[in-house]
Amino acid sequence: MKNPLKLRRICDAEAFGRLLHEVADNGRIGFSKFRIDKSLQSFFWETFASLHSPLFGCIHKPSRAGKITVHFPLPWSAMKNKGTWECVDFFAGIVGWSLTFFSSCAAPPTKPKETLPLKTYAESQEFRATSRLEHVQAFVEGLRSLDLPFASEIAVKRFGESEEGRPLLYVRFGPKKEGVPTVLVNANIHAGEVEGKEAVQILLRELAMGQHGELRGKLNLLFVPIFNVDGNERIDPSHRPDQNGPLEGVGTRANAKGLDLNRDFIKLESREDRALVALLRKEDPEVFMDLHATDGSYHGFHLTYSPSLSPEVDPGLDAFNRGTLLPDVRKAMRERHGFEVFDYGNYRGGDPKKGWITYDPRPRFGTNYVGLRGRLSILSEAYSHLDFQKRVEVTKAFVLECLRQVAFHGEEIQKLCSEADKRAEKGGLRFGYASKLAPPVEEEILLGKTRRVRRPDGTYRIVDLDVHEPLRVPVQRAFRATRFLPFPLGWWIVDPSPEVMARLENHGLRFQTLEKDRAAEVEVFETSRACRARRVFQGHHELSLEGTYRKKQLSIPKGSLYVPAGQALARLAAMLLEPLSEDSLFTWNFFDAQLKAAKEGGEFPVVRVLSWIKSGTPR
Repeated sequence: MKNPLKLRRICDAEAFGRLLHEVADNGRIGFSKFRIDKSLQSFFWETFASLHSPLFGCIHKPSRAGKITVHFPLPWSAMKNKGTWECVDFFAGIVGWSLTFFSSCAAPPTKPKETLPLKTYAESQEFRATSRLEHVQAFVEGLRSLDLPFASEIAVKRFGESEEGRPLLYVRFGPKKEGVPTVLVNANIHAGEVEGKEAVQILLRELAMGQHGELRGKLNLLFVPIFNVDGNERIDPSHRPDQNGPLEGVGTRANAKGLDLNRDFIKLESREDRALVALLRKEDPEVFMDLHATDGSYHGFHLTYSPSLSPEVDPGLDAFNRGTLLPDVRKAMRERHGFEVFDYGNYRGGDPKKGWITYDPRPRFGTNYVGLRGRLSILSEAYSHLDFQKRVEVTKAFVLECLRQVAFHGEEIQKLCSEADKRAEKGGLRFGYASKLAPPVEEEILLGKTRRVRRPDGTYRIVDLDVHEPLRVPVQRAFRATRFLPFPLGWWIVDPSPEVMARLENHGLRFQTLEKDRAAEVEVFETSRACRARRVFQGHHELSLEGTYRKKQLSIPKGSLYVPAGQALARLAAMLLEPLSEDSLFTWNFFDAQLKAAKEGGEFPVVRVLSWIKSGTPR
């Protein structure tokens, strides 16, 4: 093979780039592995990353040992001309040759490391600590004051206050634009899971610097960096002890009232969740993201994700999320970033061989709830045993790739959401309940390995060993309803309490007060069994009801509260008001007083209206 290339000492990044191009132009025999010492990483990585193409098989970012490894096609003839190299060792291997550049080489001048215009608090502390509210506020305001190409696009808004009176803030990037999707990214709902908070700050900085131009003008971007602000101010090293950093501690899972904000989306007892749902109503984002870290199995994925798991999600939205958006994000995470991501779950019974199962379909969870509002939602769960910096990196990459996909499919997503609204408004839907895990599908998952690392205080954190072992197991990533009811025309709420009225308003349901007596054909629920949980959960003894419906005709009095089923939020209305729902206002004790009255001979608190009787007297 003709080969005019002669190897030579590389004195700068430009020369190294020329060498790589010459190698690519002169054929491909074997593979060559370059391992660059840590002292040369800055000049090497910034230059070579710009040359990344299919010609060069694989680029690995710096390892924990401080090495960069690159594989690319190299001609055999080039290998023979090694005499002009200084301090370079050649190693013959099964797959080719390895050239190792050490800092003892006749030193090529290193390119100065790029200076960030402004660091997050976590970056300034080398990821030993996470941001408090004051740090996030200072960082965002600092970005706005810098002479960056798009710093003026950043606007900070207040959307409520916490239980202790701290401001709930969101950041809008860019002016609101019609005809493009809106995405709301929510971070730090659990204040011990802090990577999302740091990731969105870094992403905001990159946007202000002019990066990610493919998003500009194609999305309305909203970020909530710290949702659980009260929990975030209670930073302590004893919280989430198994988690791998930050060493100086994290906040609490619950808010100041002891409520888990990611179990509150039906009952809306916290100021924070009421404010967030009000923001959802105001901005109506087509896509909602909620950023977390895991608590479960020791798997081999950098991050796991989930769409809304409620079986009652609009089928068009569910098919797009599961079949297009998330698979494309998964592919991009591997190809662009080298991260392995998969559907959120845990080992069944703690045993990997028994399978991988997802979590819970009930809409008390934020992403499940947003699905019932006829919008796309995405749960992000960074692997908690990665080090803190890596969790921030993978979370930022995941958010970015989701945003890229939403921008790419923007028109289609808006159309899907509009069609979901129209289907709900038209009526004729079915309400599913008694949900169970969908049948398993045999797939490959990645097992991980960890080790315990002792802290100075004697406790242990669990550290990922970066081992990824494939195993084929049954995977269950979805739920299916097993029983169904046709939607009624609407629901008559008998003698609603102020709390019930407030929740209907909080959720944004459309309802009306009857201006006159109306005769109707209805279905009345007859309870055969009421099961109240012994254990208190989130301040409640949860209630589940069993029973059947009996048809009858009756007169609904003037002034009664009526919730029509023909509305965009019909699926949410059914979940809140149907007594057989798995997560309703009945579940959370909002109708307990009315149920007691019904047991003593009164009307059941929610009646399904099937049709209005135009004339005559109900039998």
